[in-house]
Amino acid sequence: MHGKMYAWIFVWIDIFIIAVAYHFGALNFLYQNDQSFISIFIIGLYMLANIFVFACGIISDIEKYEYVKNMSWYVAGLFSSLGMLGTVIGFVFILFGLFTNLDFQNIETTKQIIAQMTNGMGVAMLTTLVGLITNILFSLKLVVLDHAR
Repeated sequence: MHGKMYAWIFVWIDIFIIAVAYHFGALNFLYQNDQSFISIFIIGLYMLANIFVFACGIISDIEKYEYVKNMSWYVAGLFSSLGMLGTVIGFVFILFGLFTNLDFQNIETTKQIIAQMTNGMGVAMLTTLVGLITNILFSLKLVVLDHAR
């Protein structure tokens, strides 16, 4: 019984988090500033994975529960891995911007290089942040649901 209750509580918590993120423009900010779109992919995967957590909370068959739980822990680790992948891609954007059209005598070219480097750093930080936050939230859900069983 507790597993079902926690599953529903987590559904409402996620709806609240999404509503707050939307209200303050966080989702739009991610969409506009993450050129790799990995953070958007992580959020989409997080939403899909929450379906598994909800199923994990309401499944009474222990064999199916164990399968869903094991898959859910794999997905939790995937969030951090995708965040780190975004970090690497962001650093590639930085290096790519650094070594293209190097001409520090021309102010406009220098401004473009700095803008590309800043965008790359933004991708690196945003994807890392989104990956870590989703991993923490999702892992917390799994621990609570497992304890409720």
